[in-house]
Amino acid sequence: MVNGDRRLQTRGPLRLVLVRIEQDRPDRCGRVECRTAPQVGPVGVVGARSVQRRETIRVVMKLRPAVGDDAEKVVHVYVDSWNKGFGHRLGVRGITPGLVERWRTDLTAGTVRWTVAEVSAVVVGFVGVGPSRDPIDPDLGELDAIAVDPSHWRTGVGRRLMHHALDVLADSWAKAVLWTPADYERGHRFYEATGWTALGWSRRDGTEVAFGRDL
Repeated sequence: MVNGDRRLQTRGPLRLVLVRIEQDRPDRCGRVECRTAPQVGPVGVVGARSVQRRETIRVVMKLRPAVGDDAEKVVHVYVDSWNKGFGHRLGVRGITPGLVERWRTDLTAGTVRWTVAEVSAVVVGFVGVGPSRDPIDPDLGELDAIAVDPSHWRTGVGRRLMHHALDVLADSWAKAVLWTPADYERGHRFYEATGWTALGWSRRDGTEVAFGRDL
């Protein structure tokens, strides 16, 4: 992600691409203007000077509670994110009717509170939080899962979902834990950037490690 303006000169005379990325800003409706997308503006010439018209497109992200009908959309995000992030290490996953039905059950069970992120009414990410399952501790919350469609990585969606998850966790617990693949540096950097710390715990023969934080 780049803060501020980045101008990329393209081939050919007098064509300039402007990319502008803005910081997340929730509005009164709970939506977030998570970034502006690049747009090429026409360029003209006045005398010896070039004139550029700047154009940006606002992308508005909305968070809402997940429902059973989101199961297939959530599975697409989950599988695409898994395969892109660490499928080459832990095996590529596919979408099956059984997987969709399992997610439908999870989304409606009520044990975990699930939230989806939408951009232009399309689900591009999700997060789930609930009580800790490992270790079983009534005073400890857990970030069950967080995933963003790879096409929306580094656009603010993941960070916004994380901030929402932390707010929800803080309503019920003072501390939280999450488990993640051990060999996943990109994910570890994201967790550390959002306040999580490696706990030194591992499970499943060392293939998963835990992060924790105060809320």
